[in-house]
Amino acid sequence: MKYGEALSLLTSGEATEITREGWNNENITVSLQRPDENSKMTKPYLYMNKYEDKFPITLSCESILEEDWVVKK
Repeated sequence: MKYGEALSLLTSGEATEITREGWNNENITVSLQRPDENSKMTKPYLYMNKYEDKFPITLSCESILEEDWVVKK
């Protein structure tokens, strides 16, 4: 699917993790964090799950334009 479709599933809550088939690594996913009253962040943001690490992410133009996005969870 296109990135916009995958992002829509994240923001609606229908998915909690998305990934790209082109990454060829099932351990890399993207999730959406929604801050709460205890968070330092004030706006929702995307973060990458890569093995045991989690970090905010800005996706590349290449990834955004690909049509191989899938729902992981």
